[in-house]
Amino acid sequence: TNERQLEIIVRKPLTVPTALVYLTETAESKPENGILLGNLTATGEHRFELGAAANIETYPFLLLFDPVKNQAIENFELGCVGCSRILRIETSDTSRLNP
Repeated sequence: TNERQLEIIVRKPLTVPTALVYLTETAESKPENGILLGNLTATGEHRFELGAAANIETYPFLLLFDPVKNQAIENFELGCVGCSRILRIETSDTSRLNP
């Protein structure tokens, strides 16, 4: 199938209670204009189904959003979405997630 999966590995505990994960059209997009995939908690591996390839091409950015503070935590560009069926992001080097 054309389904893809996003894997986010959180190596250090998040400093927020939860982070919502959205696909967005641009790095500046607001969450309400994106596609909610789910949420991240604490540490570990989190997997999200991304849907058809057309959605990924339309929404090539990933937004991690703090719903408590109502602010973006981090944005990622998903890159070469046609290259692999699994996209992996490791957050151990993300200072805004792990200050």
